[in-house]
Amino acid sequence: MIFLIFILTFTQLIDIKKNSKSDSELIINVAKTQLGIPYQGGTLDTGITESCVVNYEGLDCVTFVENTLAIANALNNPRISEGNFEQLIIKNVENTRYRNGKLVDYISRLHYTGDWIRDNVNRNNIVDMTKDLGGVKLNQNVYFMSSNPQYYMQLENNQKNINQIKEIEKELNKFDLHYIPKEKVSSKGIESGDIICIATNIKGLDYSHLGFAIKEGSKLKLIHASSNKKKVVIEEDLKAYLNSVKNHKGITVLRPIFQR
Repeated sequence: MIFLIFILTFTQLIDIKKNSKSDSELIINVAKTQLGIPYQGGTLDTGITESCVVNYEGLDCVTFVENTLAIANALNNPRISEGNFEQLIIKNVENTRYRNGKLVDYISRLHYTGDWIRDNVNRNNIVDMTKDLGGVKLNQNVYFMSSNPQYYMQLENNQKNINQIKEIEKELNKFDLHYIPKEKVSSKGIESGDIICIATNIKGLDYSHLGFAIKEGSKLKLIHASSNKKKVVIEEDLKAYLNSVKNHKGITVLRPIFQR
């Protein structure tokens, strides 16, 4: 397990909580504290043995979302203290990152975003708003991981793990996911703090990117860990950002639920 010290003190984070008028505002306020943190991929794959890695020195799009939700959820915990704050964050990350909220091994990690959505919806950590916002079926066909084990140290030369991933892919392909095509994306019905999952045209994958919506009037922005800009940034126009990347096909919109 790796835990690197966050950039703000416990007292500063408590002040952010006090100054946030809603859960959604808290999520965005926590997300904004991470602006400028460098983009870094592959931080979760530190060895063959799976551990719950929490890293604040470098973030990819997934760990940025996970960390933000974990901090915001911890700040909402009535039993929070400076002494248990780090453990609450680690527990919250484990709860969203792993199947049924429990780290067992590499296979228990929710590798595909669609699988992450399915598991966290089933455990009432998030609500999938997409269908109600006019979303259509995604018709996903995931197979990238099992077909490319050379990219994953825990899959390469490990047929047992590959077979288990294949079974997960098979089950995920039976699950109904929805997305809003990028030409139909608008700010209507989306709130600040909603998780934006970007569906992709890349073969074998369902989604390629994550971030949080920031709603300002009718303007819809995206805060995310950008691999292009090499840091956490705010895109001033979500739709323009979607249109700027050929493989982006649309979005799935998720609303976090804080357990109290």
